[in-house]
Formats: sequence, C-alpha cells, structure tokens
Amino acid sequence: LASGGEATFRYGFSNNYAMQLKGWYDFSDNVEQERWGLSIGSMIVFNDSSDYRFGIMPNLALAFDDGSIEGGGGYIPFTLWINNYDPFNFYIAAGPVIGLRDITATKSQWGWGIILNAGAAMIINNITLNVEFSAIKQVNEYNGNKNYFFSPSINIGYIF
Repeated sequence: LASGGEATFRYGFSNNYAMQLKGWYDFSDNVEQERWGLSIGSMIVFNDSSDYRFGIMPNLALAFDDGSIEGGGGYIPFTLWINNYDPFNFYIAAGPVIGLRDITATKSQWGWGIILNAGAAMIINNITLNVEFSAIKQVNEYNGNKNYFFSPSINIGYIF
C-alpha cells in the first residue's frame, strides 16, 4: 500500500449524465520516482428512480513516472446506487479493466483485470463523506503474474 491523495472534479450535465476529471499523487517513499496520474471519465445513469439507479462509469487513465507516461488503461464498471437509506447512499460497481505499458515491444506489456468497488456516501449540507473498498484481480500478460489487491479509501468532497 502507498499513501496518496486524489482530487476529482465532476460536473453533472443532467440527472443521467456527468463527466469527471481526476488526478492522483503518490506521497509515499515506496519508489524513487515521482508517481502520479490523470483520468477522464463519465457517469451514465440508465434510470431515474429515487430508490436505486444503475448505469456505467467508463474511465480512461494515464500513469506518469517522473513526468513521462508510464502506462495507461481503461475501466468500464457497471454500477448500482441504492439511495433509499437516508442519510446514507450505498453503491457497488464491478467491471473489466485493461492496462497497457509498451505494446510496441517484442513481447507486449499489457494486462487485464476485474475491479469490484463497494461504498457508502453521506451528504451533510454541501459536504460529502465517502468510504469505499476496492478489490482488484490483476493479470499481467507480459510476465504471467496474477495479483490481488485490496484498497480502502476515505473521501471528503464539496458540492458546488
């Protein structure tokens, strides 16, 4: 695990569509390089129920290492939001992920995986509090490694 931080800016164009830009940074001393990343994504909701909503949240990301692009990838989670437990909103998402590093090499450096996210959010006035747990299965096709990660996070946000 590495200590890090992230910032997200999300704009809702309607009740069913939003776009987001996210950036993150590794504050740990786990590696010598400066590690950070950027992603762009959207939230597409297929229904407009007050009790639950479902949709997809496609994302594309780039990872940087000392200012140069280290890799990139994409994630398409299918998401279910459960909104009828006031003041809490629960959600769960799962979907495939693919990562690319150097696909021009003799043996392409890429991998795939599955990510499961589950969390709870609460809104107090314009402040959002969020606790999320992510479980990831990663398969590195370059060297055949398979890894499993568990990544908890606590987030605080402000709604403009």
